[in-house]
Amino acid sequence: MNRSTRHLLACAVFVTLFGLGAARASTLTAYLSPPGEMATEVTGATTETFNEVTLNSDQYNSNTLASAIGTYVGNGTRIPIILADQYGGANNSQYMYVGTRQSGDSTVVTLTLNSPADYFGFWWSAGDPANEAQVYSNGTLVATFTTDALTSFLSTPTVTALNGTQYVSRDYYGNPNSGSFHGDDSAEAFAYVNLVATGFTFNEIVLTNDASSGFENDNNSVYAGSLNIPQNYASFVEVEDIPVTTPVPEPNYAALMSLILAAAAAWKLRPARLPVA
Repeated sequence: MNRSTRHLLACAVFVTLFGLGAARASTLTAYLSPPGEMATEVTGATTETFNEVTLNSDQYNSNTLASAIGTYVGNGTRIPIILADQYGGANNSQYMYVGTRQSGDSTVVTLTLNSPADYFGFWWSAGDPANEAQVYSNGTLVATFTTDALTSFLSTPTVTALNGTQYVSRDYYGNPNSGSFHGDDSAEAFAYVNLVATGFTFNEIVLTNDASSGFENDNNSVYAGSLNIPQNYASFVEVEDIPVTTPVPEPNYAALMSLILAAAAAWKLRPARLPVA
């Protein structure tokens, strides 16, 4: 084997090892959009607004909803999609309420995406610590985001965006909609939450609320592909890196071993150097 071929094999092994290391570096990071934002800022994202859902007696009366981003299934007789009020409804529109307002409402809503995604965003309104979003990849629970982290995060006087801009935390509180609901529910947070996956994709989101309150949400958005953060989204505020419990995807160790063995065999068979006269 000549020196050039040996060099290429060595590089191939290095690149494969580096790639396996990168595959293990799976993270899910939570960001906030600036105060007052009620929709995703991610270019190319697909959004379900719930505005086209037909309501009967001012509510949705089915536990299944086929949407622009995937299929929602509730654990009750209905997914609570309701008219805007002081607690939710971006731009005074319909929104989803996960919790028990009345008998039959779903306290758990599972969203199965139409295709795998790297990003999930939602408008979190009338926020409280009991709201939870579980992220699944091919049936495996990968990470759990609880809004308790957000309420703690916003307890400081200011928060700082990736570009250094400081936002007053109190500006996240109270309903930001114009009109009759403006400023209502001033004791609770209203913010657009962005969950960004690195090193893996997910295809299922489970929204839960295990208390007497509700998980109000709207403008659910998904995007497939890497996001250039912070370059393109410098106004985001980083909240936390959420622990990823399962490395996804699994490294292809068989391919790696085959490559290493082939390189070792080729190296062993290289021509011997002739002694210098």
